Amino acid sequence: MGWSFALVFVAFFFFAVDDVVALECGLVPTDHCTISLDTTFLPGTYAVENLTFAANSTTLNCNGARLIDKNPGLWLLNVGGTKDVVIKNCNITNYGFAISNYHSLLGTRPVEHVIVRDNYFENGHTAVRIDGSFGLDQVVPAPERNHEIINNTLVNSNKGVMLLYSNNSRVTDNTLEITGGPNYEGIYLAGSSHAVV
Repeated sequence: MGWSFALVFVAFFFFAVDDVVALECGLVPTDHCTISLDTTFLPGTYAVENLTFAANSTTLNCNGARLIDKNPGLWLLNVGGTKDVVIKNCNITNYGFAISNYHSLLGTRPVEHVIVRDNYFENGHTAVRIDGSFGLDQVVPAPERNHEIINNTLVNSNKGVMLLYSNNSRVTDNTLEITGGPNYEGIYLAGSSHAVV
């Protein structure tokens, strides 16, 4: 009887956890909120962690808001599993990975056409990390661009922009002030072809 009760409890727990829905970020971001609609934050300073894009064709306009990553060992904005996402006008500080398609529980998830523009990144490990190494990142015919990292300022980061196996991307008009040891890189492209830098 003890084993059957435990099995029923475990099954109930997994189904209950599966049905949990995160709160929408809205005007004021909170920890672990999702972005499934076009969202504009109120100006201000927010200490948050793990904001996840949950829909395609979605724009996040931080409206100058400052996002301080409460858990800089992980990602702040997760774009994994999305297409046509725009992130703009953010001021992001003290981050591990500010924008990434890596999820700590799900691993690397596919992403297509992320636009990161007009943002300010300071004091972090990697501002933008997009990884297509799982084989789902395909060459997009010109003149379309896969990922666009445009007109951002990156100050005091280990790595500014990392595009791994992400073809036909554009990284232009960015200001990079990368400081530190010999292994710090401003723009790091690995396995990425047809990039415009």
